[in-house]
Amino acid sequence: MSGNEEDLRRRLMKVHHDDMMFQALSCNANVSVDTCLGPDAVPFSTIVAAADLTPFDAIVKGVAEATQSSTCWGRPASYAINGDHGNFSHTCENSDSPAWWMVDFGDDNTAVGEVEIVNCQSGRKYRMVGANVEVLDADMSIVASKVVEDEQDIYYFNFDGAIGRHLRIIQHSKFNQAYEPLNIGEVEVYRAPALATGQTPYEHRYIKPGSNLTSEYVTGEAHIPCGVCAIVDYTNGDTVEIPRGINVEGMLYFPPTANVELRTPHLYVQGNLKIDAPNDDDGNKIKVHMIDTGYEQFMIPHVENEDQCSAVGCNFGKKAVGIAGGTLDIQALPDPSCPTWTFLKAVLDEEEGTNQVLEVGSKAAECWGRRLGNEILITDTIGWKSYASLIGTIASVNIDAGTVTLSSPPTTHTESNEKDFSDFNGQAPAGWISTLANDPDYPAEVAILSSSVTFDADTTQGNAGGRSWHCNVEQRRIGGHMMISHTSAVQRIEGVEFKNFGQSGKLGRYPIHFHICGDVSGSIVRKNIVRSSHQRCVVVHRSNNVIVEENVAFGHKGHCFMTEDRVETGNVFRKNLGADGQSLTCVENILGDKGDNQASTYWISNPKNQFIDNVAAGSINGFWISGGNDPIGMFSGNIAHSNLNEGIKLYEGNYRPNAPSLFVNSKSFRNYRQGVRLHLNKNIVFKGLLLADNGIAVSSFDNNNEIVFEDMTVIGLTAKAREFSVSLNPPISSGLHKETGICRFCQHTISGVKFASDPGHTQLSLQSVSFHGFEPHFDGTSEYDILALRLWGAFPGMHGAGGTILHGGDKRFWNMPFLEGVTIDSTDNGFDFERQLLTDQPQKMHGYFQDVNGTFHVDGPGVFIPQDSSGVVPDAPEFSFLADHRCNKANSRPDSLALFCAGSCIRKVFVHSNCPGDLLVTSTSTNEQSTFPPTRFRTLSAGWGKGYATDVWSTNLHVAFLPNDHYQLGCKNESGEIVNPKYMKVTFDGKTYQIRNNNNCCEHGWYDMNFARPPPLCSPYVDQGSFQLPEVPLYQHYEANEFLHPSNVAAEADGIKLWGVQFGGAHFGPVNFGTPGESRAVLLNWKKLSSHVRVHMRLDDGTLIGSVGNNDVEIDIPPEVSGIHEVIFTAHRFAGTHHFAKIISFDILPPFPTTSPTMSPAPTSSLVPTGIPPSMYELACGSSGSACAGRRQSAEINELHPLRCCADFDLGKAWERKYPNSCPAGVFGASKLGDTCHKAVTFSEGKSICESKGGRLCTIREVLSNCVRWTGCQLDKEMIWTATDTKSVMGIVFTPNDNSKWFPFGSTLEDTGELAFSVKATNDAHVALGSAEVHPTSRYVPNHVEIFIGGWGNKRSGIRPATGDVKNQIETSGAYLSGSDYDTFRISWTPTDIKLEHLAVCDWVPMVTMDRSSLGIIIDRAIVMTGWGSSGEFKHFQGLPSSCEASPSGYGKTFPPSDVVFR
Repeated sequence: MSGNEEDLRRRLMKVHHDDMMFQALSCNANVSVDTCLGPDAVPFSTIVAAADLTPFDAIVKGVAEATQSSTCWGRPASYAINGDHGNFSHTCENSDSPAWWMVDFGDDNTAVGEVEIVNCQSGRKYRMVGANVEVLDADMSIVASKVVEDEQDIYYFNFDGAIGRHLRIIQHSKFNQAYEPLNIGEVEVYRAPALATGQTPYEHRYIKPGSNLTSEYVTGEAHIPCGVCAIVDYTNGDTVEIPRGINVEGMLYFPPTANVELRTPHLYVQGNLKIDAPNDDDGNKIKVHMIDTGYEQFMIPHVENEDQCSAVGCNFGKKAVGIAGGTLDIQALPDPSCPTWTFLKAVLDEEEGTNQVLEVGSKAAECWGRRLGNEILITDTIGWKSYASLIGTIASVNIDAGTVTLSSPPTTHTESNEKDFSDFNGQAPAGWISTLANDPDYPAEVAILSSSVTFDADTTQGNAGGRSWHCNVEQRRIGGHMMISHTSAVQRIEGVEFKNFGQSGKLGRYPIHFHICGDVSGSIVRKNIVRSSHQRCVVVHRSNNVIVEENVAFGHKGHCFMTEDRVETGNVFRKNLGADGQSLTCVENILGDKGDNQASTYWISNPKNQFIDNVAAGSINGFWISGGNDPIGMFSGNIAHSNLNEGIKLYEGNYRPNAPSLFVNSKSFRNYRQGVRLHLNKNIVFKGLLLADNGIAVSSFDNNNEIVFEDMTVIGLTAKAREFSVSLNPPISSGLHKETGICRFCQHTISGVKFASDPGHTQLSLQSVSFHGFEPHFDGTSEYDILALRLWGAFPGMHGAGGTILHGGDKRFWNMPFLEGVTIDSTDNGFDFERQLLTDQPQKMHGYFQDVNGTFHVDGPGVFIPQDSSGVVPDAPEFSFLADHRCNKANSRPDSLALFCAGSCIRKVFVHSNCPGDLLVTSTSTNEQSTFPPTRFRTLSAGWGKGYATDVWSTNLHVAFLPNDHYQLGCKNESGEIVNPKYMKVTFDGKTYQIRNNNNCCEHGWYDMNFARPPPLCSPYVDQGSFQLPEVPLYQHYEANEFLHPSNVAAEADGIKLWGVQFGGAHFGPVNFGTPGESRAVLLNWKKLSSHVRVHMRLDDGTLIGSVGNNDVEIDIPPEVSGIHEVIFTAHRFAGTHHFAKIISFDILPPFPTTSPTMSPAPTSSLVPTGIPPSMYELACGSSGSACAGRRQSAEINELHPLRCCADFDLGKAWERKYPNSCPAGVFGASKLGDTCHKAVTFSEGKSICESKGGRLCTIREVLSNCVRWTGCQLDKEMIWTATDTKSVMGIVFTPNDNSKWFPFGSTLEDTGELAFSVKATNDAHVALGSAEVHPTSRYVPNHVEIFIGGWGNKRSGIRPATGDVKNQIETSGAYLSGSDYDTFRISWTPTDIKLEHLAVCDWVPMVTMDRSSLGIIIDRAIVMTGWGSSGEFKHFQGLPSSCEASPSGYGKTFPPSDVVFR
């Protein structure tokens, strides 16, 4: 290999990074359409003629003979060349030395080019490692050889035209086990391309593109050099084969006169591709057809972008239209005002049943009739069967009448080529098509499916990744794809038909794909047609501000219109139509957690985008909002209909925005399952929805909070649905069972709002909601079960994953929806309890539903309660005060088990006490009495459906449903005798104790704690004044088994075991602390279960009463504490995850005889004198990715420096939430304020500017945590003003989330000494000790020992003999970093050892020790670092707190010295 070739290979080995962008080529600065129309233009036919037109040739497929060293398991050598990647060859174990596989080309002079080897996927991929891939001549001598260096799924080799007869794969040596076999999935060998005169094979394959057509470096591609414009001069409808691909570095222009089909394996655009609309009058068409070469394609970039690609170029894969730094300017619409789709106005021959004359409007008729023979799509809106959209061909149009006439009646059609769907093609509709005339709120959409500019592709069967035995379904389908890659230039794609694009199961291969382009403001994807996509439609991936509008997609697999990585913002999806989407099969669906196996027409991964007037018709799901913490940018005017599952889906995405998110003026109708589905959601407002003919209009499954439906119309069955209800339940083929799950109405069940019994969360709020179409319905076969409000079934473990359930005899106590201004036409089908929920275990149905306004019952207002099987009030004490004579059968429904108690306003009441037996309740007006047994707590320790829970015993909660009255409360013991309790407390509605989830579901803390529902809307109702409670005695003794509420405690007969404080504590009480001013104490009897543990005692309002570190000690109660409170005990220890302490009992002791002293306020201190503003503030580097990362400096307030601002909520367009993994929650950043960049302002000016825009100056930690990184104005490399004054952070070293940057910490150290420091970080705080002569330039610093704290997600800490030396580290386990507070450590070293300790209260506790004697490291300085998701703050430890009686032995000097400033 020559020196130039070696230099070229080194250049090509560079790796492309996500933050690197292709740049526009400067040599195209003067190239325009005028160039293409002028004398300097080059005819494209000339360029094609200069290209290598030799077809790529697969040598071995289907014709060659394969052999191997031995054959076992019935898998011969031929299996590796049969085209089936899952059917692999297999030599025998312990048989061959060496094992080999070989193929004979049948020609001694075969020029070998590309070789692709698919490794076996059966778990033995390592067997290929170390093998040689060899080209042999006829005498079996090695001509060329490559080595398999590592374990891969697919290997690519280029033999650059080596001449030989055979290809052999041979395993000479194995490192795992001698004589292991070879397993090969597939081998494909391609003939080397023809070579230009004087070229070596290497020069021909790896080529630097030239600057003109006569360059000696001419590839086999049709290459348009930079600075050159080529005009397509084919005008006769020619089909032109360009087998080596097209590479546009200059400009390729298709004028209106172009009429051609280009067939090529790739089209790379590094310059400009411009396509104008072909002349309609001449019938011109442009087609770019992507052909299959059989192997991956690589683009060699222009020299101006030479650093952007990997070893063999930029991998755009097979059949790619790849844009790398270039621009697309495709304006293929003869008339830009032509619609791509509209609502079907009428079917004029509807009565004849032919459905051929369609009224679509004059403009649509004019535009679509320009080319007769085009196909149109009519979507399904009645929902009588899956994939029931119709296809027809335009025969004529009448522009004045606004009609198109089809050549024959339209028939059902699916773009799928799967056998399960074949029965749907060619069927006539069920006699009726929905239009604006006959069904005005639910018309079908009609769309054009043809264009005069088409990009299509061969559809080939791709490999199944060797996993075909998992699913036993068809292999993946590989079509073409368009990728705009790392290119921030403005793109315009208008009026193109994309057909057979997308590559199923291949990440990044979609019909239209913006791939990591950053801000592409001005880019438009408009009025295109995506048809028969094998994977997705329009995908916006890490790209912002794209407009996607008025496109039509039909027959896509997987999601269709989508944002991919949850970080895309500012994109607008407007008036798009997607129809008949299908799921990716299990073989195809390898795209991670995006949910393409439940395809949605719109997949919304980041809500900070806009969705306006779009339609989702007939996919698996319509709109799927999948996560995010921000309100949606805009969701308005959207329509979802005829989908198999949900129209609008918020299920499984855990979408819980930090502010109300508004969904307005949208429709969801005739979806098989649900119109709207909710689960794990919060802060959602639906306003102006129309929901109709859904199996369930709104499904609120579980764990939803603060969900509001306002101004909504819900229709159970419209008149048309009732008319066609028999055909709404067709037979569904077995192959589609996995798609549909259950068909709509199969159970003959219609629900308006179906909600879960969910005690731990607020229920739905329905405001100004009208229910219609819930009258009884009989379809001639079955009576429908129709209900406006329906309760979900009580499934085991359904309630409150990770939370607390109030549980008494396995009873559930529900919160019901909040209703205001709700109306319904048929009260008989308003609300009911379902028999199926009551029959088996009627005791579960201990809930009620308050009909406040008389909306749901003719005798209302009142309350619904469940009845037992005999039709009377259930035998449950909760309903004791609702006498039978007040309640009657609620309705005439045959399965109803509901009673209605007219005029009753009841409230759910919780009574907490230490009654050893039942609670006695007496009505003071009637002297009626009832007893209420105690309710137990159930604490679920896993997510929904995990199937296990932990019952924690308690004897102090009673629940009752009480109408308005006055009640006297009492207490009974186990014998039924009346006794006086130590405490009693009444709470209402939903204010029950809820613990936060720290286990397996959703985000940390997704449970809302102690949410109190408002009082009932009905009146009068009971309140605190309705109850006379027993007096709570003073100075009582409390045993541990009298606790009120547990948070992850372990209850035993003689005490309660406490975990660490992060898991909560044990609640007691209420306890009577008497009157203010008394000197009292608490005597706590507890036991240490671990060393260095303290127990804190607090009141329910958070007030700390005291902290003890020894058993059986008295805690003085502050004299201002008085009245009745709960008491909470928590355990505190520096680390660990086991039980630390055991509470046995405590006593409230009587007052002391002495008067309590007057308490003085604690002294305060400030680094800045009160009233004098600081004169110096900190500057911080704008990005952890720039050269100044982590740097800070002080500045006088009158100096001029750049400005960026922060805000605590989203203030609009300029404000962005960047880097959420490092930036504190809820912080937004901005640079361009009022369309102005502020690069030189004073501190006061900057503060005023930020505040005038509703924001503030950022703190130094926010800037160093990347809260304003990448927010614009090119300030990432600048030092930015912060709100942090210099004195307040004196001595603190801030470290960014960058595990490759070290920062100096403190002054010079001695070779024997110690370093005590405090650090605030969530994980991975690192300190390196070594020589100051070594400058830290990377993660690995020579001659330094490394101390790591909180590694591996704050689970492991220890010492490494060298930075990054994980293999030889000494470690200990435990969570030593709290994240929110400073944690203190000490490192000490002698010539023989290095020790790491942690400060626990007042004691230094050893963690790990390492032998230093053999390390050879001189210690005279310390450097610090954080990373792996955590930023940090380091400061020197100032000494033990004054509360510690004495400094621990061995503790040395105090840091830092007074004359040292750390920066």
